Amino acid sequence: MSNVDNDLHNPATFLPLSPQDFQVLLVLSDRPMHGYGIVKASTDASGKPGLELGSLYRIINRLMDRGLIEDAPAPMAQLDSRRKRRYYRATENGRRVARAEALRLRALLASEHATLLLEDQ
Repeated sequence: MSNVDNDLHNPATFLPLSPQDFQVLLVLSDRPMHGYGIVKASTDASGKPGLELGSLYRIINRLMDRGLIEDAPAPMAQLDSRRKRRYYRATENGRRVARAEALRLRALLASEHATLLLEDQ
């Protein structure tokens, strides 16, 4: 395996992720979804979407180009529907990258400075 191949499978080479890339990887890490499902799953407790449908496909294309997500087969229920949707899932490397980013963020939040900042609230 060449150094380039090794770099593509090393999660650290993808970090830090943009918040939008991280959110898409989080949503797709446990099950395949179509675009609108990704937007709905990113909605926060207040009902505000974390992702905009208009920018979602640019994010999806970028993550696909980087090998972090891939096309997924549609669920059986979708196969009977007249409306055909494209489904996506995180690749194994995409899940490793999402985990590495989550660990990176957790370490940042565990720092003394972050703790002090959060206690000010």
